[in-house]
Amino acid sequence: MEFDHSRETPFAEESNRLLPPEISRTLQLNKLIFELPEPRRQEAITSWTGEIRGRLDQLKGEGTPRVSVIIPAKNEEHNVLQVLNTLSLQESRYPFEVIVVANNCTDKTAELARMCGVRVVEYTIADKKDIP
Repeated sequence: MEFDHSRETPFAEESNRLLPPEISRTLQLNKLIFELPEPRRQEAITSWTGEIRGRLDQLKGEGTPRVSVIIPAKNEEHNVLQVLNTLSLQESRYPFEVIVVANNCTDKTAELARMCGVRVVEYTIADKKDIP
């Protein structure tokens, strides 16, 4: 079942007010970007993914990462940048890597994650409905 991103609920508006300002700005920016017409949307995505990539590169540090953040995703084109941006705003005393596991994606989830400089693992596992 796909989530309808176009619907706003009173609960969603109220919960956004309770979020830390950085998270609230991330949600607002993501919504605005995906409402833009092409080619402005692509320009905004390129700019934002560049910012995310820069912050994540700083968090990687030198050498082998001590922490791996693994994000499972299936058709999360409208959400993956929110998650990666929020991660990029974190502070860590340990170098870490981010891995997006894109399973059966038919949208731009993997492409957007790669634009942010994270490792992307794409593979296909049958849906439960396909398993006898």
